Amino acid sequence: LFALSAGEGPVARRGDSPAFLVTFRQRIIRSPAAAFPDSFFPDLMTPRIHLPALADQPAPPVPSDPLPLDEPAAHHLLRVLRRGIGDEIEVFDGQGRCWHAHVASTKPATVTLQATLPPEPPPRLRLGLAQCLSTAEKMDWTIEKAVELGVSHIVPLLSARSVVKLDGARAEKRVQHWQRLVVAAAMQCGRSRLPEIAPIQPVGSWLTSLPAPQAHERRWVLSPLAESSLMAQASALAAQTGTPLAWDQDQPIDATASEAATPTAWLLCGPESGLAETEVEQALAQGWQPALLGPRVLRTETAGLVGLTVLQAALGDLG
Repeated sequence: LFALSAGEGPVARRGDSPAFLVTFRQRIIRSPAAAFPDSFFPDLMTPRIHLPALADQPAPPVPSDPLPLDEPAAHHLLRVLRRGIGDEIEVFDGQGRCWHAHVASTKPATVTLQATLPPEPPPRLRLGLAQCLSTAEKMDWTIEKAVELGVSHIVPLLSARSVVKLDGARAEKRVQHWQRLVVAAAMQCGRSRLPEIAPIQPVGSWLTSLPAPQAHERRWVLSPLAESSLMAQASALAAQTGTPLAWDQDQPIDATASEAATPTAWLLCGPESGLAETEVEQALAQGWQPALLGPRVLRTETAGLVGLTVLQAALGDLG
């Protein structure tokens, strides 16, 4: 929370709408008791826009020629955030690169790159969430929060016990919706690397398609029949000397390291009524480790996110 003084003055919270934050900033600036430098506000005030046209392309020169925005980005920037010509924004390509930019025009909507910003470093831990389908709002929530928690891969799955059934055009349309949700979540949380979302597929088919786990990879399936918790297993793994998933926080991240060698952790989470016994058995037969999330029964939209949090805290960059 940010306030002029305890119990007095305007209060802004991270996540408040940009329009509110503008008003909040104006109120502070007008207050004679406030002496906040402009550097207090940039992270809250600078919009972030995804520009997919920059992906897989050589780094453009800066300053650049005006670059067009697609319709969703233009609507968000001009209509929702109400930005205009000359306003500062941050642009990212979805692959880790980002730039400081200005709005060049509004009809059509274009931006001009002004300076290259430091790229987002590769993750210390590549997290994969294999989440069985839940109802629309719950699945949206899971995907949005998984992006905020730093997940790299999301695989929506159909379990034999899934209540929600999607296939064909409906499944394709839902995945496209989730891809837009991923972009929006990345813009909000400051990520410049977009997670990948796989097509919806049955649990059994997906498990069969996976190659054998690599030395730097661990896979867990949430199961009430497990004998130990995910926290205990991940913490023990992190404490092992020389474990492939352990890392030294004092060592710099190698931005040139091969993605294939990055420590990886997968989490398989069942639907509302849990995975079918045959699905759990198949996962265990293929090297997945069973794990618990404590003594309480968690909803499916809670369980996956708790599991990701545990893995990030024990093996990744959370905390």
